[in-house]
Amino acid sequence: MEEAARDERIRRDRVADNFDLLFTRVDDILGTQIKLEAQYDMTTKVVEQMMKDQQVLAQQVEITGQAVARLTLNSTRPPVGEPPSPTASDASIDNPFHQGPQGTSHTVFPHRQDRGGQRSGADAPHRLKHALPKLAFPCFTGSNPRVWRSKCQDYFQLYNVPPAMQATFASLHMDDNAGKWLQVFKRKYGLTDWKSFISAVEEKFGAADYRDAMWELIELTQTTTVEQYAADFENL
Repeated sequence: MEEAARDERIRRDRVADNFDLLFTRVDDILGTQIKLEAQYDMTTKVVEQMMKDQQVLAQQVEITGQAVARLTLNSTRPPVGEPPSPTASDASIDNPFHQGPQGTSHTVFPHRQDRGGQRSGADAPHRLKHALPKLAFPCFTGSNPRVWRSKCQDYFQLYNVPPAMQATFASLHMDDNAGKWLQVFKRKYGLTDWKSFISAVEEKFGAADYRDAMWELIELTQTTTVEQYAADFENL
């Protein structure tokens, strides 16, 4: 009888120990769940802040482009008391996309001088030329299509690129993966208007930007200095 009672106590103690272990594991699971919920909330806040920062950045890029355009245009205007701005034929020297009032290009001839060293006729001194600064067209290799679109539109505005030539002109500056994709796109659809063309570019090269940035943000860890970690976080 005593041996049976002892065995029963041992069995009960084991059952109690198993219950304690089970409750401990349940507590651990609850704690892990709480941590996961907190991490999810933090990730959601980070994503919301990232979307807000993206909108602010897009607005800043647009404002900067408009400011550059205004400064460039203002720099081409002569000060008070200076001769008037160049005529259409003079402007066409530095802007290959300039067109006349009827859509026809102008041919510019060198200034002629008479024997006294004075310009004659249409080559009078009021034809002084204020040239736009020569800027290289932005190249696109497949990354940041929205930034490339903004740069292209600023360039089109500065140099008065006709709408019919914008898609063709932009396609000449696509290299690497973007250039390979362009060859397939041209065979299927041809070069349409700028709006349709840049929409296709953003759909192809911009679809994975958000997903890739999210994964990189979640997996981001500090391996060097705090400053480098903060810079990587802001970049994502």
